[in-house]
Amino acid sequence: MIRLIGSLFLGLTLLAGITVATLEIALINAVVFLVLALGVAKFLEPRFGQEGLVYGMAGAFFVSFLWPYAMIFASDGCSGDACLAEGGSITATLEPVNQ
Repeated sequence: MIRLIGSLFLGLTLLAGITVATLEIALINAVVFLVLALGVAKFLEPRFGQEGLVYGMAGAFFVSFLWPYAMIFASDGCSGDACLAEGGSITATLEPVNQ
């Protein structure tokens, strides 16, 4: 049963990562899920049985799937050259071109 549940949620993790982001994010999601799934199998299954295993795997799936969103929301929103000129001002002068 643990192989079936683990395989199902691992496949869902890869599909969700590829659908929402890139292949790199999907592979990171898979590694995060596998680490969390090992923790679930070691700590939750002996204590709570099959229900603990199922709910723990679902929780591991959601945590592994949603961690990129936490990183995106935690960022300061600065990207590109705007990050280099913090606190400074930029003056642009537009002049007509004579043809």
